[in-house]
Amino acid sequence: MLRVPSTNSDSLQKRRAAGADVRVVHLQMSVSSWPNPIRKKEVIMMGIGFETTAPTIAATVEHCRKKGIKNFSVFSVHKIVPPALCALIADPLLNVDGFLCPGHVSTMIGSDAYKMIIGSESGCRNHRI
Repeated sequence: MLRVPSTNSDSLQKRRAAGADVRVVHLQMSVSSWPNPIRKKEVIMMGIGFETTAPTIAATVEHCRKKGIKNFSVFSVHKIVPPALCALIADPLLNVDGFLCPGHVSTMIGSDAYKMIIGSESGCRNHRI
């Protein structure tokens, strides 16, 4: 996400190079153990991923609430798999013959979530990204 350009060609990487405090976090940090300079700043965590990522971000939010940490926010850009598949199916420039779906997501959401893609794109009309 550091290199993904915004609509004005800005990016988090460019902001960091200009002096912004942008950090990559692979695991949710224990917010209560952050050093004092960070605890005094507004911290915004970008929550990225699909169905399986959201619970860990929610747990971090709950941890902050319980600890009384008020300078922590989440910018959630989570997606769910079925609408993403529908977007691919609906693209007239793509000729998709099949999908290799993430097993961990599929285990959580079950096979019924994929019934709308069997046969045609008509089942995808009610899904939006």
